[in-house]
Amino acid sequence: MSNFTFNQHEKLKSKKLIEFLFKNGKSFNSFPYRVIYIPHTPSMNIPESVGFVANYPAKFGISVSTKKFKRAVDRNKVKRLSREIWRLHKHLLYPHLITQQVNIAVFLIYTQSEILTYNELEKGVIAAIHKLKNITETVNIIV
Repeated sequence: MSNFTFNQHEKLKSKKLIEFLFKNGKSFNSFPYRVIYIPHTPSMNIPESVGFVANYPAKFGISVSTKKFKRAVDRNKVKRLSREIWRLHKHLLYPHLITQQVNIAVFLIYTQSEILTYNELEKGVIAAIHKLKNITETVNIIV
């Protein structure tokens, strides 16, 4: 899993899981994103119908507001760049999740009203990954 792919199973597409994430997940800000996440360990009693079972330790999704970006071209650019950054830097998070035996669903919401540079977006995603790494260290302790 250390290869730099973004597999179909890593994409957060399940409507049930996304609804569950927004209803029960926790969040934090990592400029320019709002990060919503929910960790999952085998000992947690999350219903199987939510669809958390995956071959990969993380499921990832991103959203860009139609109100802030009227043109789909602009929304798609931000999403494409953000997915690419996640794909290139997820190796910072995955080994940690595997050793902790934690799965996580992560959803980024882009909060800025203009398209930032690749480097600014990269800083935000990397900061979010490090924060998620710190958060998942305490998941097995709490449960």
